[in-house]
Amino acid sequence: ATLKFDQVLVTNPPEVVCSVDYLNSTTPHSLKSDPARIIVYRITQQPLAVAGVVGGSAALSCATNGEPSFTWNSVTMTTNTSRDSVNDITTSNLYFTQLKVSDAGEYKCTADYGVLGVVTSQPAYLTVYYLTEEPSDLKVEAGTKGEVSCSSNGTPLEVTWYQNNNLITNSSRYVVSVEGSKSTLTMPSTSLSDTAEYHCLYKFNEGVIKSRAAPLTVRGFSLLPVAMVTGVQGSSLNLSCVVHAESQPQTLTWTWSDGGEVKGDGVVIEVGYSKPYSTSHLRLSNLEYDIHHGAEVSCRTQLTDPSLVLLSPPTRISVKRISVPPSNTVTVVTEPITLICTADPVGIIQWYNDTTLLVGETSGKLIIAKPQ
Repeated sequence: ATLKFDQVLVTNPPEVVCSVDYLNSTTPHSLKSDPARIIVYRITQQPLAVAGVVGGSAALSCATNGEPSFTWNSVTMTTNTSRDSVNDITTSNLYFTQLKVSDAGEYKCTADYGVLGVVTSQPAYLTVYYLTEEPSDLKVEAGTKGEVSCSSNGTPLEVTWYQNNNLITNSSRYVVSVEGSKSTLTMPSTSLSDTAEYHCLYKFNEGVIKSRAAPLTVRGFSLLPVAMVTGVQGSSLNLSCVVHAESQPQTLTWTWSDGGEVKGDGVVIEVGYSKPYSTSHLRLSNLEYDIHHGAEVSCRTQLTDPSLVLLSPPTRISVKRISVPPSNTVTVVTEPITLICTADPVGIIQWYNDTTLLVGETSGKLIIAKPQ
């Protein structure tokens, strides 16, 4: 006698007994076999969807009520399979260490019972969180806006930003914004002190992700020429400027207000470079009132990668001179002598008799009442 089950209830497998009745014998009787229990091998614990961060760890698990040979995605995990029996249940764990983006996907657990067949779990998805955008190297001009951004393939619990590994807090200088999976660090008006490396840190339940450290270079004048400089006719004056940039400028010159280059006799320009600073010293010799007084001069530099021209605010030159020198005077000794001296611009006037200072005479008119 053969009993065949087309469908066995997994949750409540039956017990069967074979019974034989001898009805035509002189003594009718029946024989019964011992009960036979049907064991249905199945996945008793389905793998659940899990998540991890790139570089982190994760694990998938499934369990059966037998002792099969396990495979995950058709790859036998011999070193990561646990066969410790608990209540006739065998568990297989698939461990991930140093998660990669390519590890994300669906995984199935398959239990192979040899001639009895195989059972396969439902698919479970492994999500790997990673940064889809990392901060890029940035070069900006001092006083302009600077922005760096990060994005991920999941919504983080928290995002923080760091400058040279120091935590940045929201302020008027540094504004951190988070919209969904994207975060932006904004510096509304950069200064040379903002030159540094910046990175973001994304926090998930499963761990944290640290971005690359991106350098921000702020290019501009770290030393500007003074707004106004004064010299005396026939003397010389000096001006200096210092440029902060990631590489040596293509040019570093001085220009007049009309755009013409400062050059010629009496002009000496010295340029030096010590990363990241470029220095230029201008010396104007033999100042002439008619040429230099009221003129404006600026420090100009041409930067590369990307191209940028920086022009310092103008320095106004003031030249002092004696515009009307006292004239030679011949007079009768009994007549008063009057001498006139005018300075441009007006300053403190001192009179000398040869090399002797005449104390108290500070106006532009000297009267000698009784010449001797």
